[in-house]
Amino acid sequence: MGYREVTLGSPPVVLTHTKMEYPASDLDTEAGSLRVGRRGWLGRYVLPAAAVGLAGCAPAVGPTLLASGPGAAARASTSAPFPVLMMKDAEPEVEPALAPVAVVEAPPEPKKVSVFYRPEYTLAGYSYDTTRKARWVADSLEAAPVAGLELVAPELLSEAALATVHDGGYIAAVRSGQPRGLAQSQGWPWDPGLFPMVLASNGGAVAAAHTALQMGVAGSLSSGLHHARRASGNGNCTFNGLALAARALLASGAKRILVLDLDAHCGGGTDELLGRDERVQLVDVSVYPFDVYRPQQRNTLDMVQRAADYLPVIRRRLDALDGSAFDICLYNAGMDPHEGCPLGGLRGITATVLAEREHVVFDWCRQHNLPVSFVLAGGYIGPALDTAGLTDLHRLTLTAASQMPLRQA
Repeated sequence: MGYREVTLGSPPVVLTHTKMEYPASDLDTEAGSLRVGRRGWLGRYVLPAAAVGLAGCAPAVGPTLLASGPGAAARASTSAPFPVLMMKDAEPEVEPALAPVAVVEAPPEPKKVSVFYRPEYTLAGYSYDTTRKARWVADSLEAAPVAGLELVAPELLSEAALATVHDGGYIAAVRSGQPRGLAQSQGWPWDPGLFPMVLASNGGAVAAAHTALQMGVAGSLSSGLHHARRASGNGNCTFNGLALAARALLASGAKRILVLDLDAHCGGGTDELLGRDERVQLVDVSVYPFDVYRPQQRNTLDMVQRAADYLPVIRRRLDALDGSAFDICLYNAGMDPHEGCPLGGLRGITATVLAEREHVVFDWCRQHNLPVSFVLAGGYIGPALDTAGLTDLHRLTLTAASQMPLRQA
């Protein structure tokens, strides 16, 4: 233990401790010992009578006691001009009760809209817009983030989940490459990267739907979905992620689902897989007559031929719906209606028109408190639309989605 020096000397008669002074009246004498009358946080000083005698001070005398800390029994030293007692710590200081310190926690980071993507979305060896643009868009988000969005890696879809929509023989063909004609029925050369690619991109479509149902909005950088049939692919679409997402949601308790398809081309595959399910309603507004189908009574298919009619038709179809009747909107947000797209573009449908379309769709969902899950869908480069231009078009969807309010988990 350490020792503290206490000097007994002449006036002024005062007790000094740190920055506080106490007059000699605060010192008591009793039974040949000196005791600090104040007990408080200074503690108690006790000088045995023998020690006091060595100092040459009678108990009745009011000495000057200079102290630097709490103490107890002490031993004498005569090496200083005044007698010095070396005070040995015996009792700890009793600190004053302090007011509780409020701990101010940093506010939680704002929640962000989940956009699902993983590198396997572009794993197929065949290079084409549908097999590459997810990476273009993901790279653009790394270089120029959209505030309020974050990329999230989905799980690969299982073959069991695929089988809720697609024929087992067709699934096996896409996995193995045999028979070749069936494995390539979407229109691309088969290679071993195709199967993990479509498991990833369709897994993202399903993950986005589940997340949107919980959080209010989510999306996936998936495309090549709405033409796929139960037992074959078609029109750059291998498996139908819209139908897979709808089946997964219905299996988990959803009662009514709206599928809004604004790709340039008709969603004949989605109609085959979902069109006769009364729990699902299809609203399809197209500008190019590929994969045309005859919709069931509750569903609609519009073929727009003039750009001036495009937004009014979309607004009219949405206004005719009771948004509160649905649990979620699955949105196929194709950008191929753009006038620069070589596969289905309609002259007069510009980036400005498509930006307004995205505002209309997401605002309608917001007004009806309807969760919305989106996928990229169609969009192709050509002489009048390069990679950067197509990427910017798809970012219109992401920007509109980022402005949707998120629910609390």
